[in-house]
Amino acid sequence: MLRSIVNLKVLSVSLGILMLATFISCNNAKQEQKVVNQSKASGTQQVSRVQMFMSYIDEIAKLPLTDFDQSHIEALNQAAPASLQLVVFAGEQANEASIIMQPYRNNDTANPIKAGAIFLLPKSLSDSARVADFTHHFGEVKKEDAAIAATGQPLPVNLKVDEATALKLTVNHNRQLSQANVITVEVLKYK
Repeated sequence: MLRSIVNLKVLSVSLGILMLATFISCNNAKQEQKVVNQSKASGTQQVSRVQMFMSYIDEIAKLPLTDFDQSHIEALNQAAPASLQLVVFAGEQANEASIIMQPYRNNDTANPIKAGAIFLLPKSLSDSARVADFTHHFGEVKKEDAAIAATGQPLPVNLKVDEATALKLTVNHNRQLSQANVITVEVLKYK
């Protein structure tokens, strides 16, 4: 009888340890899942800001040359999500998280570029905006002349949006062009 009581106590302690181990492993799995979900959510937030910027650039690119002026661009800025933090360059310092833009018109008849807008991306957006994002949204990279010599700074990346509009991207160094971070975006209007 003493032996059965000891066996029962050993079985009871073993069962308690097994239940405790199961509880701890389930709790750790939930915490790991929570960390994974939080990192996915923050990644989605960054991607969504890049996607919002792409949609905004798409709207700017769709403006006809006759409407490609500061008043129409500022109207689009007002309609853009506040999280983009668009600021028209006015000579003063802007917030580090702001996208600084400068629209311009070209009255020189010899120049094929009639108007444009330059967008300087903040580091927080530039770190997540890649050339591949732009090619996926706007189309393939325009091939450059092979006669252009290698330079210390990467050459701008050109994308043709339509017959009258192109994008010029300034990027950082990366062995794979598609993974290079975009630093500036210039929307060019030809006619």
